[in-house]
Amino acid sequence: MTAEIAIMNLEAVALAADSAVTASAGGNQKIFSSQNKLFALSDVAPVGVLVYGGATFMSIPWETLIKEYRRKLGRKSFPRLSEYASHFCDFLVDDISKSVTVEHQAEYAGMLVRLVCEEIARLIQQRVSEQIAGDAVRRVEQVDSIVTTETINEYHLRAQEAVLVEDAPDDFLERIQATIQGSRRGLYSEIFKQDLPSTEITKLNMITERAVGAMFADVATQSSGLTTGIVIAGFGQDDLFPSYSEIHVEGLVAGVLKKRVAEGGSTGPDNRAMIVSFAQNDMIYQFMQGIAPQYKEYLHASLLSHLNHYTSSILENLEQYSDSERVALSERLEEIHPEIAQAFVDQIEEIGNLYHAQEIVDVVVMLPKDQLAEMAEALVSLTSLRRKVSLQDETVGGPTDVALITKGDGLVWLKRKHYFPPELNPTYFARRYAGGDEHATRNPQD
Repeated sequence: MTAEIAIMNLEAVALAADSAVTASAGGNQKIFSSQNKLFALSDVAPVGVLVYGGATFMSIPWETLIKEYRRKLGRKSFPRLSEYASHFCDFLVDDISKSVTVEHQAEYAGMLVRLVCEEIARLIQQRVSEQIAGDAVRRVEQVDSIVTTETINEYHLRAQEAVLVEDAPDDFLERIQATIQGSRRGLYSEIFKQDLPSTEITKLNMITERAVGAMFADVATQSSGLTTGIVIAGFGQDDLFPSYSEIHVEGLVAGVLKKRVAEGGSTGPDNRAMIVSFAQNDMIYQFMQGIAPQYKEYLHASLLSHLNHYTSSILENLEQYSDSERVALSERLEEIHPEIAQAFVDQIEEIGNLYHAQEIVDVVVMLPKDQLAEMAEALVSLTSLRRKVSLQDETVGGPTDVALITKGDGLVWLKRKHYFPPELNPTYFARRYAGGDEHATRNPQD
């Protein structure tokens, strides 16, 4: 995981990212603290890019892809910042797909099929174990059959709600069926350890096709590492104020890029400052709102529990009501308790926005460029420190890279790590900036 942030006012955008990356192999995990997640997207235009989530795209490191895109982009620029995001997606489809074979795409689709089936099977096994432990009378086979049907039905409903990825062609589902036909053969029997009825196989076919054709997290729940967030920030050629665009990317299936465009944002006369965090943002949220998100969730659950408890206690002492009237009244009150609890939490958030977040945003409007960058670095470091002094894995940590982007000066590095000593490698910088580009020589640490 990671912690990244973009802070913008009318003059500049500051970007900061930590360096931790979690690698998995054989069920084991290891955390490294040397990953690059913040890059210049162009050698000449005032545009930067943050990457979080998955470290690769179809097994190609994002750092390689971004630097290849930057090379191909050359001196080209776009009138609006948002156009870089769409152009980058076109690059992944038109250029990178040439290096990703049809067989590789089929393997990727097959992996998604296996992942969603394994998730369903794990949930079935868990539910069967829980029910058998609480009811020793029923046979395991009977419970397993009922739970399997119920669980597959749940995922089937979820898959029906999942929308195919953006810009999918009309025959995308047919392409998917042809792509995963081989990987599904014999897979259900292997994973579910039984011969499923035809109705359930039909539903599983639909679930697996949607898991491949929609964003995976819309169908499954355990999709960590499959999706990469790409945040492009800075100025388009005609933009007077900074903005950012965000896209979520998964992979290539049957020649189609699995992506979703998220909501971006920009500053301007009506919105003079923004603080946007990505990936692990719990400490940044706490800093802005004055309350930890986990504590707010606890307050909501606790208030709901107390409302239900006190309602039961009061109704027990209302002797003028019959049992049926007390039950009806209890059910009616329990219906409105969630509304009361949610209204309470919403009020807490409103207070947090009014007395904490808005005050900080008002100061960001006036911050000089150097202090804008200092604030971005501090907020990422705060998240890193929280992980360091807790029993959680240090999934945020390592050096913090910091860049500042302005309309006139472009992207300027304030902090940038290297895997080599820069002073011992002058030939690297000579090669990198052999063209003598003015913008590049101002940014010798990219």
